[in-house]
Amino acid sequence: MYLQSDVWTSFCEDSFAANISTIAPPEGVQYLEVNSTDGINTFSYELGGLDENAYDLSLRMYVPSGRSASYTMYHDATCSGPLSAYEIQLNIDGQGFVKTGGDNIAFSFPQNQWFHLSQLIDLDRDIVELSINDATLADWTFSWTVTSEIGNPRLGAMAFNDIVDSLTPVHYFIDDFKMVLAPNSDVSIKELYEELDIIVYPNPTQDQISLRAGVELVELCQVYLLNTLGQVLDTESWDPKQGGDLKISVEDYQQGIYFLRVQSDNQVKVLKFVVNR
Repeated sequence: MYLQSDVWTSFCEDSFAANISTIAPPEGVQYLEVNSTDGINTFSYELGGLDENAYDLSLRMYVPSGRSASYTMYHDATCSGPLSAYEIQLNIDGQGFVKTGGDNIAFSFPQNQWFHLSQLIDLDRDIVELSINDATLADWTFSWTVTSEIGNPRLGAMAFNDIVDSLTPVHYFIDDFKMVLAPNSDVSIKELYEELDIIVYPNPTQDQISLRAGVELVELCQVYLLNTLGQVLDTESWDPKQGGDLKISVEDYQQGIYFLRVQSDNQVKVLKFVVNR
């Protein structure tokens, strides 16, 4: 008979919480076990419905050879209408997949040993970066959902699943779960002062984006167009007083999320826009 956790709770209709085991933990005195032979035991951890800043969620996992594992991050984990952001699936052959936006992003993971898995979830940049043992394996847009690209950048809950597919036996272990604030990137909205009176239009756009300044903005500005990795794709000088609205072509960019960082001598503003065709 296993102990039960009062932090990790049963998910929605499930009636079973987390098994706490004390057999040879990698550190500390106990860890969590998910075993499909124990019955229905998907369990979740509430993350607070966060919508800003960046967070590093990390844990240690152990997936025995011939077994599988899976967990899901939720934008909204309410039982009446859960909205899943992405699912991490670890299969019996050592092949892993990120399921998000209707796609499967493949990676490999070590079997039959403890490994460190982390995900940097940057709500300001709307991006996730997945790493195993400090090696970055994949990144994608956080506001996507598992099945489509329509979601929201809110971090609701994390749920460990007791099923991968109808044929795969699920059995894995979890230890040392941590969630900490992470340093924001160079395009962090949280660390910037949004004092500049600027709007971006149309948003979403197909081939051109425009910036319009309020009457109080009369300074020369530098405008940087960035992707979700913080890479500068284009730079423009803009004098709102002399030139009016600034128009930037985006016809050569792929569909997705981008940022405009507008910087004067002492003020900065970051605006997000979407290219959608």
